[in-house]
Amino acid sequence: MYRLKVQHILYLIAVVFGVIGFLNFQSSMRTSSYEKVSGYITDVEETSELTKAGYKPRYNYIIHWFRDGEEYQRAVYEALSEPDESATEFWASLDNTDAIASEPAGIRTEAYLNWLVAALSAILGGMIDARNTRKTGKNRSRRRDERENAQILWSVVAFCMAIGVAITGFSLWISYRDGYYINSVMKDLLLVFAIGFIGCLIGVKKNKTK
Repeated sequence: MYRLKVQHILYLIAVVFGVIGFLNFQSSMRTSSYEKVSGYITDVEETSELTKAGYKPRYNYIIHWFRDGEEYQRAVYEALSEPDESATEFWASLDNTDAIASEPAGIRTEAYLNWLVAALSAILGGMIDARNTRKTGKNRSRRRDERENAQILWSVVAFCMAIGVAITGFSLWISYRDGYYINSVMKDLLLVFAIGFIGCLIGVKKNKTK
């Protein structure tokens, strides 16, 4: 029977924060050339989405900004965080097609912090694994159970990654087929899920019991 170990939880935390850090870093790179502009937010609309944890708020709003005497705007849909309606500073792309309310440097800092959490979790999980290996090195039966537990965990995560690959891949294919704008974040997610899936398969094979 599978028993979830502390080190397995730490590895999952490392994977989650590693992916979040990658997405934050990608976002900071994409917006690194954005310039600070003045603007305001209007038409804030709060909606809700039913999740396993209950109803979660989502926000739709419009960002307005000024550059060279011209006013531009961008609609934001299904945002997870509530916008600051009193904000007057934004960062806009040079072609005035996009604007964000967070400073790009701050987004990169968040990426580094997420990676730090991921690294510490992975290191701590590895230390616990190494200690357990020394303790159970002479006990073949217990060592076999540990490997079976790890194999099941990697298999479950691989299944989740495969679902992620299928969903993001299908979404990108639909967008490409219908001629819609292809979001770069979706392409990054597909890459992350694909790499994660391959890594999990390696983990399954490494812990395969005879």
